[in-house]
Amino acid sequence: MFREEILMVKDSDEEPIMLVGNKSDLEQDRQVSLTEREDLAKSMGCKCLETSTLRSHNVEEAFFEIVRQIRKKRQPNKKISNKLLKRHGKHKFGCDLM
Repeated sequence: MFREEILMVKDSDEEPIMLVGNKSDLEQDRQVSLTEREDLAKSMGCKCLETSTLRSHNVEEAFFEIVRQIRKKRQPNKKISNKLLKRHGKHKFGCDLM
């Protein structure tokens, strides 16, 4: 599944991932049942949300949720951060793959 591929590329055991279904306004054309959606999200260990850009439904919520997950993951461990600051000073440089 693509989740494992993402984790492999990121060389990580855990990354913020969210399952987002689009065009929720076209209920009559649904390709994935609500049960299938919930089961997939549960198997991936992630949240899921349905959106509709036509109705502006849950679009911002989807972005806000993934940003919350990213920010939560990036919160530094205070003990490690303090040790690094003492060892290397206040200036830190780095690069992140998102």
